[in-house]
Amino acid sequence: MRKISIIALTLFFCFLLFRAGLFAVQQEDRRLKPHLDSKYSKIVVCSKVLEALGKIGDPRMKDVLISGFKSNEFLIRTSAIEALGKLKDKTTIPLLKKSLKDDSYIIRILVTKALLNLGDQKMEAKLLEFLNSAQISTRAAAVEQLGQFNEKYLPQLVEVLAKDNSDLVRITSIQQLGINKFHPAITLIEQALKDPNPKIRQAACMAIGQIKDIKTLGLLIERLADDETLVRSAAKEGIAMFKDSLTTPKTEVETLATAVPSEHDQILAALKKDLNSNDPVLRVSSYISLANLEDVTILPLLLKEVVSPENATWVKKRTARALRILKPYVVKYFDELAKSSVISSQNLELYYKVNGKNLLTLIIDAIEDDTNPLRKDAIFILGELKEEASLPALRKALSQDDPNIVANSAYVLGLFQDKEAVPYLIDVCNTYGL
Repeated sequence: MRKISIIALTLFFCFLLFRAGLFAVQQEDRRLKPHLDSKYSKIVVCSKVLEALGKIGDPRMKDVLISGFKSNEFLIRTSAIEALGKLKDKTTIPLLKKSLKDDSYIIRILVTKALLNLGDQKMEAKLLEFLNSAQISTRAAAVEQLGQFNEKYLPQLVEVLAKDNSDLVRITSIQQLGINKFHPAITLIEQALKDPNPKIRQAACMAIGQIKDIKTLGLLIERLADDETLVRSAAKEGIAMFKDSLTTPKTEVETLATAVPSEHDQILAALKKDLNSNDPVLRVSSYISLANLEDVTILPLLLKEVVSPENATWVKKRTARALRILKPYVVKYFDELAKSSVISSQNLELYYKVNGKNLLTLIIDAIEDDTNPLRKDAIFILGELKEEASLPALRKALSQDDPNIVANSAYVLGLFQDKEAVPYLIDVCNTYGL
């Protein structure tokens, strides 16, 4: 029984990683080059394409989703089920009901959720029953899915957080309560900030930031001294989410007059300490935090980091996210400088440049250049920059021979919810034999 539980828990973690779009990233150091007609390629590409179609939500995808639902491959089926639930097509109900007794608990949970979304209220009690499973991974998966109903089942998740003795279930509960900004959970999440498990403290830091109760800001500041890097990093990002509640920065004259920096300035100083850290986790969390706090002085550093060949994929992605967060503040800064001029950001489109080259063009060009060290990360960087100008290149990348490029492009097009990509995505499924 213990061995079965360990296997189930391992499978659940694999499922979460894949669902987060990290599967292709995990392969980056293995240099896998699967053939287009390989089983591995079909699973990776088709599951990502179906996931993207689900995010886009277009009626044209119905037939290919049904094909995916009938697949024998677990990951393809899970992506198809989630997408069918979002399609809101009640004619798929009989098809979905055939999998209510599937051997996989994840399939059963996803089908139950899809049917509930399609209006079958009998599925509500069935979905909640999964919270009572003896399997930790089943309870955690149920919590994740219940959190996607917005506020409807959050009181039940508070109860789970209070009573469940599994760290995995508690972490998932904290994450969903934070994502949904559920204030009634604040006391339990505060308590989680001092949990012995650093991953629970990490989740709690992010949730506190998402809920934004100003009374808890001091608790996050305390976590900046946590022994664990991942907790300190989460605390920094959580603090930055309180941007609107922080004291307005003092002017240079006011600071010199009082010799007492504002709370905002103190926090900025604490975050900047890690900008030159050798630990990329600490460094990158400062990028995200300072970008959220409108610190445009970090722009040159971000532009250097996002194209550095030495950086891991996740570092480039997070740096690109910081660039996206910072862009409106760069525009605002430009407008402030040009107040006395007829020039304004309304008269032109501002793009980042690296060594005199347009950053977006530089990243797009890397997609088709086998010799470019940015190629394996280029699509993920575009996904974080979220510039619509990159959409034609992402659609074009779906026709490349490298399945990893195709899967990653599909994933990012799903993030954009690009309806124009739907026929291209369907063609990819046909090409890979779905």
